[in-house]
Amino acid sequence: MSCPTCDHTMVSVGLSRNGYDTVYWCPRCGTVKDAGVACEPVLVTRCIKYAGTLKDEKKIEDFERCGILESILPPGERGMA
Repeated sequence: MSCPTCDHTMVSVGLSRNGYDTVYWCPRCGTVKDAGVACEPVLVTRCIKYAGTLKDEKKIEDFERCGILESILPPGERGMA
């Protein structure tokens, strides 16, 4: 199953509280998907907000070099950030 946040492959981590639906977790960005509902992690939201404030080219390069954009944006949106 693809992660709705970063498109990485999610891993099954067990059953939800109802005992029927599988809970999935993304090891790349931390998104949890339970019973068909994706819960975007707070860290992803904060990183996206922080990326929007970057003006210094060096900081932007560091942000990209560390792989943060790859972890917080789906592949189709990475070139737009």
